[in-house]
Amino acid sequence: MAFDLVTRILERDPTIWTKNNTAKNQLDWVDHIHRTIEYLDDLTRWAESVDQSKILVIGMGQSGIIARVYADFNKHTQKHRTREITVIDTIDPRSFADLDLTDTAVVVSQGGGPSQETEALFKFFYGRMSRRERFYAICDINSKLEAFATELNFRRVFSVPQCVNNAYCAFSEFGLVPAILGGTDIHSLLLAAQNADLNSWAELGESIGDPANNQRGVVSIAYSEPHQRSLAMWAEQLLAKSTGANDKGIIPIVSSTPSQNVADPAVPLKVSNIVDLGRSLYGLQFLAAAAAYSIGVDPYCDNDIEIDGVPMIETDEHSAQSVDSLHGLDLQEYLQNTVTENEHVTISAYQPLEHENALYHQRDLLSQKFPDNPITTGLAPRNRYLTGQLHAFGPKPLLLVQLVSKDYGPSVSIPEMDMSFQSLIKTKVNNEAHLLVELGQRVARETV
Repeated sequence: MAFDLVTRILERDPTIWTKNNTAKNQLDWVDHIHRTIEYLDDLTRWAESVDQSKILVIGMGQSGIIARVYADFNKHTQKHRTREITVIDTIDPRSFADLDLTDTAVVVSQGGGPSQETEALFKFFYGRMSRRERFYAICDINSKLEAFATELNFRRVFSVPQCVNNAYCAFSEFGLVPAILGGTDIHSLLLAAQNADLNSWAELGESIGDPANNQRGVVSIAYSEPHQRSLAMWAEQLLAKSTGANDKGIIPIVSSTPSQNVADPAVPLKVSNIVDLGRSLYGLQFLAAAAAYSIGVDPYCDNDIEIDGVPMIETDEHSAQSVDSLHGLDLQEYLQNTVTENEHVTISAYQPLEHENALYHQRDLLSQKFPDNPITTGLAPRNRYLTGQLHAFGPKPLLLVQLVSKDYGPSVSIPEMDMSFQSLIKTKVNNEAHLLVELGQRVARETV
């Protein structure tokens, strides 16, 4: 079955998945390797022409996390790096307000529609840069960012066909532009991807999907080294975006330790060289597509979870009253008192990037205390883009725990947006809660 499925995916057969699916216009990722080979010489020459020693990539969700995958890989595998790559996929100014922008080029990366967070980050850094010709953009064709970057004379704009699904973007410009700037050997990466054992990846995807036919499955994505966590998070968003629909879904659990539940299937992440990386990135995309096929959902159905325009939930009494407080308890005590059987607990932490290690350590400890409850975590609002579809439209029950800073963090103004990052975070916190409350999920909030 896996062989037939891979063949049909490679042939871009949209009838694999549910009726009336959106796959027909979303399968160009299958040909990314061949498409990239055709313009690799041009991409290489461009990367060599960038004079700056530091590259700042700003972008939320999939475009940010795939840039982080390549940056972490290069940092771990290269003894002599020619450029320093920094990825900013947070709106907490404690992570970026004091960055030294000397000798820095900025890449604004945004796919899948407008993002208020990316716009805010761009305007913040654009206001601080004295050399504005050092801006580049990666965006969808005919997007707002493409028009904006063209109008402002960005040094180069990489426009990506809209038939490239944003979750499956590892070998599109969203991934490869930051990768080649960081020194990734793109030719070896693509050659390795071409030689991936796709049948094995698809077979694993189908087996992961089998338990989820009864609405919900759980899969462990364990990483052994810190630099592999970003790859695990990229795999997490692939499965969450591909399977979270119609009250079904596969819950991917990113952890530094394998699942204690031996019944949970596991996705292997053993990446120590460019060959491993190329094969894993391509194979994981087939795994996600096969998992969606196995549970009978459309992997390319992008439910609208971006609700920037709705009022904050203080204006909605029902939503405001439905957000629980921890009442002075620590999170473990709160869960002991309130969590229900098999309830999926996800921790959404509106905290600086520097808190990520502690956040995942907390998740691992809680998982030991509550082995029957899938517990996931992530920095927000990044995680809304990565796993929000699963939380909103996947299996129930779910408890969202928001960790927010007092007063929503420091007040740093955003040029030309008549707001601060503090108020932007407050809006995102409240809108996330509002959406899930309206969809019948539980929400709790802790101030840290």
